[in-house]
Amino acid sequence: MSWSSDGMNLAYMSTYDGDWDVYNVNVFGGVSLLTDSPSVDALPAWAPDGSGLAFISNRDGSWGIYLMRADGSEQRKIIDLGTQHHNWTSERLSWGP
Repeated sequence: MSWSSDGMNLAYMSTYDGDWDVYNVNVFGGVSLLTDSPSVDALPAWAPDGSGLAFISNRDGSWGIYLMRADGSEQRKIIDLGTQHHNWTSERLSWGP
């Protein structure tokens, strides 16, 4: 889980739809699905300015760190982590200024 810097949004990962995806819940109500791929999308971390999130995924057959806008658009891989990523569920991403 990761709170946005303004404290208004909480990004989290869930298997609610059958595979790991990233969701956002706003404190005033409403849950949004931010990723929707049949692979793992997980470990969301808000940008310090709240403009977007980082997350890990293996959607292209190789693990990587991805960025997306706060609404889930413009998802793109920025770092390749290789094909093996054991114990990812015990890890955490963080994004500092």
